[in-house]
Amino acid sequence: MFKRLALVLGCVAMMPLTVSAQFIKPLEMNTRNQQVMTDLVTVITTLPTSKAPMQDTSICPIRGGNGSSKPLGQYLVEPNTEFKSDYKKVPPAKMAEFAYDLHAFILSRNPDLTESQKISKLVFVPYDKQREFADFWWLRNYQPYKDQPAFFHGNFLDDALIDATNVYNWYRRKDLRSADYIAWESAALQELIKKK
Repeated sequence: MFKRLALVLGCVAMMPLTVSAQFIKPLEMNTRNQQVMTDLVTVITTLPTSKAPMQDTSICPIRGGNGSSKPLGQYLVEPNTEFKSDYKKVPPAKMAEFAYDLHAFILSRNPDLTESQKISKLVFVPYDKQREFADFWWLRNYQPYKDQPAFFHGNFLDDALIDATNVYNWYRRKDLRSADYIAWESAALQELIKKK
């Protein structure tokens, strides 16, 4: 009996963290604020409100897609990026779930994030940690990602991290409308793009 227990424990200890983590209760299960989720889906699905980018109050001028003149991507900071991966095929509700859960993950690593954003203090969770979280999240929550060859995961994760950061930060603008916050938002995207 003791030998079997030692063998099982030894095998579990040798498992990579991402494999053993699947036995941990998921962060995102039934803990999402439904009002925030509704707002995130609205941010993602809202059509352009004007043909003039400076008058458009939707996210379309900095994100593209949804009937705007730009394909889905990132247009807030240079270099502009059109998403090329299958991320652009993800349903809006799933994009919103990821944006919400990524933000929750970042908050768990940086509890003073909201204060940092208010005063434009540049504090970021390292890109490799965000990417590790994203890979784990998409493997568990989106079958088409799981079915893709691992070779394609890199571009998908880059697009997902940039878009989720962009979407969640746009959603937060309604509460944090300062120039400092917008500067912080641009810097956060710039950090992700540098690592891409």
